[in-house]
Amino acid sequence: MTGEHGPVPLLEVFEGRTFFNGLVSERSHLHSRDVTFATFCQGPNQESIAYFMGWRMPWYSARDSAGA
Repeated sequence: MTGEHGPVPLLEVFEGRTFFNGLVSERSHLHSRDVTFATFCQGPNQESIAYFMGWRMPWYSARDSAGA
């Protein structure tokens, strides 16, 4: 990520405001405001899928991404 003053790690973009994503089960209020919610994990997709226990939200592995 690149901010006003140069490179910024993704976690710093949220300024410490992260929470358990299990609280976000209904996303229609976000979609109505043109906001997309996605979950990222550090592990590979096949190993991480067990942690998502059938939750219906988009999620992606950041394992092979720069800085992950």
